[in-house]
Amino acid sequence: MQQRFKRTHAITVPGKLLFLLVLLGSLFVVNGQEPGPSPQPTTPKELTVPPVAPNFRAEQKQLPELGRVGVNLDRQHPMSLRDALSSALENNKDIEVARANVRMAEFDLLGTRGVYDPRFSTSAYYERIKSPISSFLSGGQNGSTIQSDYTGTMRLEGQSPKYGGSYRLDFSSVRLTTNNQFVALNPQYPSALTFTYTQPLMRGFKIDNNRRQIEIAKKNLSLTDAQFRQRAIETISGVQRAYWDLVFALRNLQIQRDAVRDAKAQLEHNKRMVTEGQLAPIDVVAAEAQISGFEQNVYSALEDVS
Repeated sequence: MQQRFKRTHAITVPGKLLFLLVLLGSLFVVNGQEPGPSPQPTTPKELTVPPVAPNFRAEQKQLPELGRVGVNLDRQHPMSLRDALSSALENNKDIEVARANVRMAEFDLLGTRGVYDPRFSTSAYYERIKSPISSFLSGGQNGSTIQSDYTGTMRLEGQSPKYGGSYRLDFSSVRLTTNNQFVALNPQYPSALTFTYTQPLMRGFKIDNNRRQIEIAKKNLSLTDAQFRQRAIETISGVQRAYWDLVFALRNLQIQRDAVRDAKAQLEHNKRMVTEGQLAPIDVVAAEAQISGFEQNVYSALEDVS
């Protein structure tokens, strides 16, 4: 029994040493895993930016006005598109000339057709004839017979508008008095009415010079009327184009001025941001350059209005 106890004791002592070593090692591991103190935040140093053109200041320019040489701004009044068209059509000299050409062509056609207008003519005269007699059977007194008459004639004549014919209507009336003793009816009123129509066989049956002139006058009237309409259409189109171009130019000018105003507000905002350190000074220069570009656009828009 004693020998067995000693053997067991010899075996137990090295186990205790091993247990102590393991315990010390675990203590070192636990100490190594404990979190160390957190580092304190350090205040960053202020960023220094070299100045870009520190003495540069953009020149402040006033925007141009709408005033023009020879234009009285006090007499301006709004005008609708219909008013502009009416004023242009009334005051356009080219349209007046075209309208006069149409009237001239109408008169030419009317004058050419006048060749077929009937012609009316009248005539009246008085006639007294004293004839000596050589016999008492002649019925005269004091050795002569006296015969007097009042004659009136009327004629209506013209050309036929077709087939090249012509017509004539004659009427005559006479009051005849005499001192002849053997005349039973005194005074006498002989009258005559005649109608004559002349038709060539083939000459001018289809076309003649008068009808040719009428057709030419019709074509000329149609041409001048088309030219008048074309001139009116061109004027209306030009006025409409100029009206809406002016509207666009005025609105574009207003937009460019608003852009300059907004760009200046952006410049002031950028200056405040640079003062607070939120933006770089180069942003101020960029905003000033943008203002210069918008001002140039204002001048260009104002030139378009002119």
